[in-house]
Amino acid sequence: MPENVCPLLPTAPKLQEQLLKLHDLAQERIASSKEYHRIQIKVKGVKHVNTAVACQTLGVSHLATHQAAEIGLVVSLLIQADKIQRRHLITLLIIQNHVVQMRFRSNLDAL
Repeated sequence: MPENVCPLLPTAPKLQEQLLKLHDLAQERIASSKEYHRIQIKVKGVKHVNTAVACQTLGVSHLATHQAAEIGLVVSLLIQADKIQRRHLITLLIIQNHVVQMRFRSNLDAL
C-alpha cells in the first residue's frame, strides 16, 4: 500500500494506542472526581447537596470504565447521593409547608 494512502481500518497497534489513551482519560476523570468529592466532604460535610452531586459525578466516572469490580462502589455512591438529595427535598418541603401556613395565618389575621 502506498505511504500516502490511509487504511480504512486502523491497525492493531493504532487501536491499542487509542484504547490506552481512552483508558488514561477515564482514569484522569476518576482522579478529578475523587478530588472533587474529597473537597466537598471536607468543605460542606457528608450531608450537603454539593456532596450528593460529587457522589453522582464520581459514581458515573467509575461506571464509564465498564469494569465489573467497580460496580459495588458505583452503586454505593449513587445510593449515598440519592439519600442526601431525598433528605434535602424533605427539608425543603417542610419549609415550604411552614411558609404557606404562615401566609395563611397572616391572611386570617388581616381579616
